[in-house]
Amino acid sequence: MKKLPIGKIIFGLSVLAVITVIIIGIIIIEAPQKMRHRQIDSDTVRELRMICNSIDRYWRVHKTLPPDLETIIREIRIGDFRIDPFAHVTAYTFVDSTTYILCSTFLTDSFEPNGFTPPPGYPRTIDWRHTEGEYCYTVEVRDETIGGH
Repeated sequence: MKKLPIGKIIFGLSVLAVITVIIIGIIIIEAPQKMRHRQIDSDTVRELRMICNSIDRYWRVHKTLPPDLETIIREIRIGDFRIDPFAHVTAYTFVDSTTYILCSTFLTDSFEPNGFTPPPGYPRTIDWRHTEGEYCYTVEVRDETIGGH
């Protein structure tokens, strides 16, 4: 029986170790595309919060909800948006004089374990978690004169 040289054994074990590390890395580490999708969704939630705050300010001035989101752009400075703040909004509809529905499309499901869950009441009491695809939030205007939230 012929003995394998020690160099070949060490080389074989090294290759096996590298393959094992790669497999474990793939299993443990989230895919880069999924990480990008989570970041995009996080940015979308940030934009939705800013839109809600702008709608609150509009309501305090006019005592009515804006007829459309473009009105907010014309009348109130929304903030430091680096991109179109309404790019992710798919619907804005009225429920009543102080309540509206704001919808957006998301790339991930934040109800999954380790999903995005903001601290309760910050910056408002809306639970900003969402499913993948279109998701709608029912939002009530936050104004101290009407017992805002």
